[in-house]
Amino acid sequence: MTSSDGQLIDAIESSLLMYPPVAGLTQPLGIPGLQGRVTNLSHPLANLVGSARLSDKDADATIAKVKQRFVGDKKAFGWVTGPGDRPRDLARRLGAADLHPIAHLAGMAAPSASPSRRTTRCASAR
Repeated sequence: MTSSDGQLIDAIESSLLMYPPVAGLTQPLGIPGLQGRVTNLSHPLANLVGSARLSDKDADATIAKVKQRFVGDKKAFGWVTGPGDRPRDLARRLGAADLHPIAHLAGMAAPSASPSRRTTRCASAR
């Protein structure tokens, strides 16, 4: 992957969490190393966490802090993971904290070659 590919992936991942602040309805998660938002709703898309840039040392404590933030308020939340997340074993750590995938983003692909040579290239996100 080239530097520009990495920058593009980073931009796409972080934009999943961009949501214009709405006074009285949303607030930033406010936990270092993560992007996210908190709302009064109990919904995994309304309360969304992601773009993890955590150290190996701080990851488990940060996961516990996020979980407590939402579980303590009895709110559902979502955690988007992607190839730019750190630490690399974030999915394993989330599972160890009893946070498990409930949905995966699915993509669609169109043929990228001439009709006589059907080759489909797909990208996946987790």
